[in-house]
Parts: sequence; structure tokens; C-alpha cells
Amino acid sequence: MSLTGNDADTSEAAALDVANFPAEGSYTYERTFEVPNEVGQALHRGEGVVVIHGVDHNGSGEYDGEQMSDLDDSLPSEATDPAACGAFEMGQMSAPGGGVETGGGSTTGMENAGMIAGGALLAAAGAGAFALNQRRRTDS
Repeated sequence: MSLTGNDADTSEAAALDVANFPAEGSYTYERTFEVPNEVGQALHRGEGVVVIHGVDHNGSGEYDGEQMSDLDDSLPSEATDPAACGAFEMGQMSAPGGGVETGGGSTTGMENAGMIAGGALLAAAGAGAFALNQRRRTDS
């Protein structure tokens, strides 16, 4: 199976469709494939691997060079040289259950408790001064 661009062929016929392979910079590849049952079973058993081809040996920014590929003699070897490979691992994301865990909500460990207490005292003193001032006005 070929990991070609989003709408390109992924069959064995596209195995060397280098024009449709993602080839520049960093990218994330996400695509859904339908595979035959035996392929799905092999993947489930951990027998799947991925091989990424394409190495720009001379740093030209293109797959080029004099040496031709041993997979397809119409392509330069840079286009089909293996760059990385690895085995697939089965993973299953399970849907979360229950409510969202948001933490304890405690105020334990507040670093500025003294500042908050000081602010509360200042607010209380201001309220007392305001009340005293209002009382003086009404007495006059």
C-alpha cells in the first residue's frame, strides 16, 4: 500500500508514484484505508511495517542524480532509497466515560494568602471609614 496524497491511488500500482508522495518539510499524514481482511488480521497480529522512501543525498531539494533506482530504472535512486522504517503497533483509543475530571478545586497552597488577607483588611477599613464619614455628615 502506498501512502500517497489524500486523493491519490494507494494500490500496488502506485507503489512508486513518487509524484504523489508527501515530500517536503514536516507533515502529519492522516488517511483512512480499506484493507482486505487478511491485511487487517496481519496488522492486528503486529505484522505490519512502514517503510518511507526518498533521500535527498546531494541536498539539491529534488530526487535526482546519476544513479538510477534498483526498483524502477526510470527513477533516480534518491526517490526510492529507504529513509526510515518501523513496525506498526496496535493502539485503541477508548472513549472517556463519566464526567470531565477538572481537579480538586481546593485553595490549599495559595501563595498570596497574606496579600488577600491584607486586601480584605483594607477593604474593611475603607468601608468603616466610609460609614464613619456618612455618620458625621448626617450628624452635622
